[in-house]
Amino acid sequence: MIKFELTLRFSNKRKMLENIKSVYFIKNLFYNLTPLTQLKIVKYNKSLQNKIDITLMNYKLLSERYIVQEENGKTKEFSLFDNQLLFEGEYLNGKRNGKGKEYLLSGRFGYIDMIFEGEYLNGKRNGKGKLYSYRNDILISEEEYSNGILDGKVKYYKEGLLFFLGEYKKGKPWNARTYDKNNVLYEIKEGNGYIKLYDKYNYSFFEGEYINGIRNGKGKEYNHNGVLFVGEYKDGKRWNGIRLGFNNYVNYILKNGTKYTKDGEEIKEKIFFEGECLNGREIGKFYDYWGNVIFEGETLYNHKIKGKSYDSFFRLQYEGDYQFDKIWNGKGYDKGGNQIIDLHNGKGMVDEQDFSCGQLYYKGEYLNGKRNGKGKEYFGKIEYEGDFLNGEKHGKGIEFFNNNYEPRKLFFEGEYLNGLKWNGKGYDEDGKVAFELNEGNGVVKEFNINTFKLMFEGEYKNGKRNGNGRELYDKTLRFEGKFLDGKRIGKGIEYNSSGDKIIFEGEYLNDKKNGKGREYSEKGNLIFEGEYYNNIKNGKGKEYDGMGNLLFEGIYYNGIKNGRGKEFDKKGNIIFNGYYFNGERII
Repeated sequence: MIKFELTLRFSNKRKMLENIKSVYFIKNLFYNLTPLTQLKIVKYNKSLQNKIDITLMNYKLLSERYIVQEENGKTKEFSLFDNQLLFEGEYLNGKRNGKGKEYLLSGRFGYIDMIFEGEYLNGKRNGKGKLYSYRNDILISEEEYSNGILDGKVKYYKEGLLFFLGEYKKGKPWNARTYDKNNVLYEIKEGNGYIKLYDKYNYSFFEGEYINGIRNGKGKEYNHNGVLFVGEYKDGKRWNGIRLGFNNYVNYILKNGTKYTKDGEEIKEKIFFEGECLNGREIGKFYDYWGNVIFEGETLYNHKIKGKSYDSFFRLQYEGDYQFDKIWNGKGYDKGGNQIIDLHNGKGMVDEQDFSCGQLYYKGEYLNGKRNGKGKEYFGKIEYEGDFLNGEKHGKGIEFFNNNYEPRKLFFEGEYLNGLKWNGKGYDEDGKVAFELNEGNGVVKEFNINTFKLMFEGEYKNGKRNGNGRELYDKTLRFEGKFLDGKRIGKGIEYNSSGDKIIFEGEYLNDKKNGKGREYSEKGNLIFEGEYYNNIKNGKGKEYDGMGNLLFEGIYYNGIKNGRGKEFDKKGNIIFNGYYFNGERII
């Protein structure tokens, strides 16, 4: 059953929590609030602190994180926005001092990617440290820091083997040597020479000439897709050369530090902000890529604090205060200038619209800058009507198929928990009960809300796909296998568009091909067998011509032949035995 509806009916959360006697309810209500709201409510309330069993007097707010000091003297830092653990270790005078662990998030995906374990001084890395992969606890590097920058010996490892040994001086590469696959030596001494450098993922990100630890002369920059820039550097800056994009598309050409198109037209630098900057606070105008003002006001550490937001035609969308980028105190308008938002301390009635076309997405109550209370969600017509909590469907509600039938055809009715269907009944196109959920568990049929067609049938647990299941597209079987928390896991089979031929069979993790697998043509003939990582060929593999003849056997990296490999003719004779780099033979 849903237990959190009380939060929507009280404006004074502190009194609400004081009046509730059940510690279970207090904890659940409290932990559903944002960290900032938690701090405000219990900062001076020892009664609540005792019930919640947390010494909140030791909480401290920082710019984009908050810290909790535990009884053993160690401190933990959490993200203020999603409660993600960022650091745990020793503190002194409000800063990291001593030994600690830093949890590094992937910029691309937002999950914990790596752990840095080492020494800190005055909030910065200082002394020896080690970097590990979070997923498999493999050592990636050993490093020495001074005042937050590399200063001392550096070792990089790949698959447990040392492949780079060097020394940095005040953040600059100073002494190092590496070898490529052809055993060619790259060396830098006292900041001078030609060297290959690597990032924390063990990818080469630069190779070229250095003078006094700064890029000077010829060089190349890389990203995960290949060469990013090739040319000459002057005092650490790109000076002459070509900047490449996806599929080696020429983004621009540099001549003496000035950018030109490949047709020779000078590229003017775009302005994205103009105004005043001080201690992470920016006051002024912010522009989009095309030079349109999209926000005018004040930000702190890239988060909106106060100001006006505009669309690309400089029509006012919202004016007022923000809290961590959420609209908080202010008024909003549609493209005709009509008021559709009126918020006071994150609370009020809101119409969420696509400003360009007037498409209504949500109409209802707001609290803490999010959907909270009674509301209606639209996609053309009403898709959902019911309760919301912290921006999610939560409580009693009904969901409809998105069609033109009147009266509307029911899709689901019952209770939701944090956006998930929890207790209730689901219906098919004919209005018949297709499945029932009890505490998020059951055997479920998922339908496309626009076409009524079956998309999934299988086991649910805790409101998500968990267990055996089948995915369909246009009534055709496309996948069957196991699921965990809504994602494919373990052994599974993919089918072609007709549903009568296997096109892949193998292992999955986090909804992607991970592990060993076999790939088939649309006609069902084997074309590849080997190892995958995140849907991409990585590791040992074999290619076939679709008629049973082996064409290649070797190593893949990021979907391309990289490393040792053999090529065969149709009679099985070896026609090449050597090494590949980015898909090409090198030796």
